[in-house]
Amino acid sequence: VAQATAQSSAPADVHTHDRVGAVAASHTLADALERGALPQEQRRFKGVDDEFREIMGKIQMDPKLFQLADEHVHHNLKDMLLSMLDQLERCQKALAEFLEEKRDAFSRFYFIGDDDLLEILGQAKNPAVIQTHLKKLFAGIFSVKFSEGDASIIAMCSLEGEVVPLAEPVPVSDTVEVWLALLNTQMRATLVQLVANTIGSRLNIAATPSQVRAILRRAIISAQFSAQFS
Repeated sequence: VAQATAQSSAPADVHTHDRVGAVAASHTLADALERGALPQEQRRFKGVDDEFREIMGKIQMDPKLFQLADEHVHHNLKDMLLSMLDQLERCQKALAEFLEEKRDAFSRFYFIGDDDLLEILGQAKNPAVIQTHLKKLFAGIFSVKFSEGDASIIAMCSLEGEVVPLAEPVPVSDTVEVWLALLNTQMRATLVQLVANTIGSRLNIAATPSQVRAILRRAIISAQFSAQFS
């Protein structure tokens, strides 16, 4: 009995480590692959997933620890698990590089975790999903308003319910990092235009959006200080 336990301990440890790693990795990797990310890694991950399910099926039929040491039941189990772990790590590395590319393309993606980023990338044209993540990406935008058919973004909304129409609509596409970058550009351009229009037409500042009022107050204070020291 002692000898059998000693023989089974190493494979069991590897099995436990691999099971934890596989379960943790499978949610993120499978989710990414389902949404079309990393097509070159799909075959690799499917192979690992099939092998893992086969091992778990055998263990479920006879969950005795000693069975793990039986070469007739689990032939070359240790090497198989190590190979699966290596393949999973390769997939994880590819996923990390993929997400890093997206973050390089749109730096605000660094504000959110991998799971949130994968959800955004996989649901690029789903307004309900995008709305839940916008406040994490833009400090001043709580939500946005879409045009009819959700083809483009036409306004940004604050947490207090203030609505600011964009100077130009932002078309929504599957390339989420591109249209989010356009939203970032239009957000800035809209505020610049509103500030310029308010100053040029001498409109009632109280009637302008709060962000514009904040910018104008800073501009007025800066002008007053400059006048004092000029």
